[in-house]
Amino acid sequence: MNKFLFSLLILLPGISIAADSPAMKVTEIKTWGNMDLVHVTTSYLSSESISSSCENNIWEIIASDSEGKKRVFSMLLSAYTAGKTVKFWYESDDCGTFNTQKTSVIRLVQ
Repeated sequence: MNKFLFSLLILLPGISIAADSPAMKVTEIKTWGNMDLVHVTTSYLSSESISSSCENNIWEIIASDSEGKKRVFSMLLSAYTAGKTVKFWYESDDCGTFNTQKTSVIRLVQ
């Protein structure tokens, strides 16, 4: 039992954490015509931020296909134009292109 606990404690620092981000506003949306990739720049509404080694205000969403990319872009554009608050589900240290924070779940919140 002691060996198991010791092994678990050694492994814990390497485990990434999945969490919901704090509330943010969308400040910029970038997409590429030849890829199903969307980059979103955000600003935090409080001093709270995410715990990750990745860039913590630039988010990367890779859609499964062009229709998914359209849905992601449409949702983010709606949030941007309406001034809605967004949250992203993320795993710490799951960095994408240019050290951005990867996500696949976006929530519009009030």
